[in-house]
Amino acid sequence: MDGTDIARLELTGKPAPDAFLEAARRVGTEPLRAVVVEDAIAGVEAGRAGRFGCVIGVDRRGHAMALRDAGADVVVTDLAQVQVAVDPPSTWSLAYESFDPAQEGIREALCTLGNGYFATRGAAAGAVADDIRYPGTYFAGGYNRLCSNIANRVVESEDLVNCPNWLALEFRVAEQDWFDARTVKLLSYRQELDLRRGMLLRSISFEDAEGRRSTLKERRLMSMSGMHLGALELALTADNWSASVTVRTAIDGRVVNAGAKLYRMFNNKHLEPLEGNVIGEDSVCLLVRTCQSNVHVAQAARTRVFLDGQLLAVPRRVIEEPGYIGQELKIDVKQAGHWCWRSWPLSILRAIKPFQSACWRHARL
Repeated sequence: MDGTDIARLELTGKPAPDAFLEAARRVGTEPLRAVVVEDAIAGVEAGRAGRFGCVIGVDRRGHAMALRDAGADVVVTDLAQVQVAVDPPSTWSLAYESFDPAQEGIREALCTLGNGYFATRGAAAGAVADDIRYPGTYFAGGYNRLCSNIANRVVESEDLVNCPNWLALEFRVAEQDWFDARTVKLLSYRQELDLRRGMLLRSISFEDAEGRRSTLKERRLMSMSGMHLGALELALTADNWSASVTVRTAIDGRVVNAGAKLYRMFNNKHLEPLEGNVIGEDSVCLLVRTCQSNVHVAQAARTRVFLDGQLLAVPRRVIEEPGYIGQELKIDVKQAGHWCWRSWPLSILRAIKPFQSACWRHARL
């Protein structure tokens, strides 16, 4: 269908769906089994009015929210971002096409990755526990008992302990605040739990307060062959800017058990920090223990930086606090450049009766 056909058939133009409906009729398909791809708000409105199965908005002018408001199911900045799966997506993936703070808690739970020995909730990299997010890592047998005074009554409870947060990987562009999906203009957002490959994926296109547009991609996995190994990758592409990017990578042992509202009145500080060290140039290690069961947990994180596929040697500043060990580094990024961090959990295993200690190293792939 083109403009000539619309005029000849005297069809009503966009935002009426007449032209799209006629095109679907000509190819012999129902609108519910067809996809509309449009870069105009009126075109998106026409696709929604025609009740097509999927309406994809192509944001060429920085009006992603307007396209969503008009009825786009998905907004992309380039058609290369559109992927067609041979299998229905619902067969092997759990996907979310928007960022919804009110749903973050349940999405983190549903997107948990684990390998039978340790598991990590699907919180975004760099997230800290707050009103919508709760990064949590747990390992088999990692229990601890605490006593709490509830209504003048001493209550003893045993909990699966939230271990140090190995997702403490965050960045900021220039001197802006650390990246947070809630404080930038989201142009597109997709989160997917790929059940076939056992990976958690995120793809975010955003614009900051200075008009800098970027694409951020995250990959995460837990190894099924090395039970102490997990990996996390962040990749940032500068779409229309050149500036310095500051990266902070750490292991945070200041976490508490605060995920369940029912138990927030109970004592929840199960971990005691023992030691934090820098290992070599690119790794940090944190040792903690549970305060009653005396389970020792050692975690080591190696973080590497790549720019356009080349490994960078970047000076690092050590950040050390009780229960926290990290490094901060700065990279100059040019427009259309691409850089990423990798972190591989290092396998340091210690036997602490009655449980084994756990140790992971992050690896940016």
